[in-house]
Amino acid sequence: MKTALILGLVSSAITCPIDITVVPGKSCTGSLIPVDVSIVDRCKNELCSKMASWSTATVGQGINLVKTSSGCSVDRPGAVEAGHVFCTPGSASSFRASDEVWPAPDGSLIQLKRLTSIVTNDSVLVATSNGGRIEHLQLMSKGHGLIDMLAGNNKNASAMQDRNNYRGCSLMPWANRIENGEYTSYGSHHKLPINENHGVRHHAMHGFMFFQNMTAGSKVTESANQITLTITKSFNENSYPGYPFSFDVTIEYTLNSSSHLSVKASATNTHSHTAMPFYMGWHPFFKVKDVASTCIEFDYSQDAYDVLDCGGPPFGDQLIANASLIPTGKAEAWTQFDGKTPIGLKQGSTKLPNYYDTAFRIRNSKLGITRNKINDGCKSPYKMVLWQDDKFRFNQLYTGLPSSTGEEAIAFEPQSGSTNAYNNGDDLSVLYPGQTFHGQFGFYIE
Repeated sequence: MKTALILGLVSSAITCPIDITVVPGKSCTGSLIPVDVSIVDRCKNELCSKMASWSTATVGQGINLVKTSSGCSVDRPGAVEAGHVFCTPGSASSFRASDEVWPAPDGSLIQLKRLTSIVTNDSVLVATSNGGRIEHLQLMSKGHGLIDMLAGNNKNASAMQDRNNYRGCSLMPWANRIENGEYTSYGSHHKLPINENHGVRHHAMHGFMFFQNMTAGSKVTESANQITLTITKSFNENSYPGYPFSFDVTIEYTLNSSSHLSVKASATNTHSHTAMPFYMGWHPFFKVKDVASTCIEFDYSQDAYDVLDCGGPPFGDQLIANASLIPTGKAEAWTQFDGKTPIGLKQGSTKLPNYYDTAFRIRNSKLGITRNKINDGCKSPYKMVLWQDDKFRFNQLYTGLPSSTGEEAIAFEPQSGSTNAYNNGDDLSVLYPGQTFHGQFGFYIE
């Protein structure tokens, strides 16, 4: 269908005396009055904003508008008959994919894929050789430019290999903690490796996806409105100690023309006769200027939120070493994250925030999307939004990064099941042979 692009009047004066009709990706025609390069130069940005599907438009008298990812320019390659418009198709998509490689001290290579919008410069960087972790994300905010949303490892390959607070990691086939690394599934007892030894805590934490190389199973697909990276990995009953199940994982990252990133994950039980326990999460760290003064706004349109009792108070230094951080089965309503109340300073500190390593649950999630928001300083003109579908009814908040590394960032993690769900069954997915878990979440700027 043809769409007329008319650049009109400003203060009763014609700034762009050009009427162009475009059939996206195919052709363009139009009519113009004689114009010189000064007129085109004056209105080039307005005209180029209409050129998402074109790299070059010749607008008469040998004047070319050239649109690239870095902006719009005017040149005059030669005489062209006045009164006609000629367009040269650009890429069929307004996106591109590129590869990056970080050398690690041990001689290995961290392989990453970057998806970029050439129109808005939105981009996401995914470490395909490290479980698909999101290493960098910047998205456009209306009126506020590009926002660098998530804290990564800043090209530090050693930090990425050491997990470094799990920043940006995919968490499968369990998220958060499995108490003492032990669980029973249909009468069989299993023991997972312990990777958290801190105070009273000796738990198996965050699954084993974060060190899986998924580069070989990656592919990129593009359209006019979005670009998608898909990565896959197959596991068998011997892939990881204490998890004797066969399954396939697929993760899709889609960056669209509305400056939204969505992440869609699925896991399929490929065993011939054994059911498998599964739940997942993700571990983004949202970058802020000051954690203590930042507000979180829960989506109370999805009903009430509960804070789970995990062996200690909801926040405070006693959580660091003296709490198991395993849910006790008790919970109470939580209304503090109303978008107006900041995280706050820890007692006795003038800089460090209150310490949270705290689990929250949407009490009765309605079908649809939950949109929780982070407002830097509580008065920022924009909010970072983490949305999650109804498969994700839990969130974990962690504010320990300023005290451990000095960085100002908040981990706010979507989870499809509760901490220790292998043992307490709280929203645990039990996948029978051939069954698939599907879940989706994402990010944008409001």
